[in-house]
Amino acid sequence: MSFEREDKKALNQMKIAKAVHQNLESQLEQYERLLGFAREKAVYLSETQDRDPKSLQQLVQKEVTVVSLLQELESRRRKICSERGFDEIAQEAGEFQQPLMQIKVQIKDLARDLGKINDRNKLLLGVSIKIVRKVIQAVKDLAFPEELTYSRIQKSSKVQSYNSVNLTA
Repeated sequence: MSFEREDKKALNQMKIAKAVHQNLESQLEQYERLLGFAREKAVYLSETQDRDPKSLQQLVQKEVTVVSLLQELESRRRKICSERGFDEIAQEAGEFQQPLMQIKVQIKDLARDLGKINDRNKLLLGVSIKIVRKVIQAVKDLAFPEELTYSRIQKSSKVQSYNSVNLTA
């Protein structure tokens, strides 16, 4: 009787390990897509020719879709694990232990690469924003060449005189 329970438990652990592995494979595919989009964005942000805002917008929409899918996959993985940690499941995975550990390493490597590209893209966007601000300031300076003051008192180069009545006798 105890052998049957152990067999059922081992079989259940294998099913969980297999389901986690399949989920992580799906996540890996989506992270690879996300990495491809980030690389496209890096090229788009670094090149000055052929910049089309609509294509960048479409690229960002694709990224949002993939991120949503990744969040859904991660939520499913957590449900499969049912409050157990990845390492615990991998220890009990039997023949799936090695593939689980390999896919974990692949996802970590991909996440690191994605982080590097996103940091670069962030830097490129920051530089672009600074350039746009400088251009806007230059246009403002050209449009309003005289010095502007924001006080209520208008500065004038004329001497103002006031007509007054002398009431002393």
